[in-house]
Amino acid sequence: ARKHAPAGLRRRLLCRWFERQLGRRFRQLCWWELAAACGSTLPVFAVSAAVAHAPEPAEVLAIWHAYFPWVASLHILLDYLIDQPEDAAARELNFASCYRAAGRAQARVGALYRRCLDLACALPRPAFHRLVVAGLAAVYLSDPKAAALGSLVASLASGDRWLRAIWPLVRAWRAGHPPAPPQVEPFRARGAQEELSRR
Repeated sequence: ARKHAPAGLRRRLLCRWFERQLGRRFRQLCWWELAAACGSTLPVFAVSAAVAHAPEPAEVLAIWHAYFPWVASLHILLDYLIDQPEDAAARELNFASCYRAAGRAQARVGALYRRCLDLACALPRPAFHRLVVAGLAAVYLSDPKAAALGSLVASLASGDRWLRAIWPLVRAWRAGHPPAPPQVEPFRARGAQEELSRR
């Protein structure tokens, strides 16, 4: 709700929410990194899958703390990273654009990726969770919209053999399939359509 508030209020509302509610618990994250984590459904899926295998409560809690906020933040920031031009055209708040420079955004995503790998390796069934982390990067960074992020792909893959194996496969699959249509319509076009529907 705060992310989609009027343009002049979004950042202020999100910063206030972070400072009052969660800033003390998640000091290692910026407000937009935690807000990104709140947009991911992966923690819910991970915990649901864990409960289906009936592990100990401590294991479920460990999975939750790995996925929220870390894997969840990585998930949504990767999505925002490749959607920056679309979101700028639609005047949408893009959390990857909150970094002061594009290089800083990529460096931070790289740091989050490495943190997620470390956390995944410490979880029960670590291979599954490592596959989730590598799969996220492979899916988002093989998207045609990620063409300018080759240095990020190289950086992540250099330290992760799983990503080195998965990314080319996902990229090859994408080459044979048309890309999905954009999820966000340009702001002006959307406004025009809404105006027509009111008439």
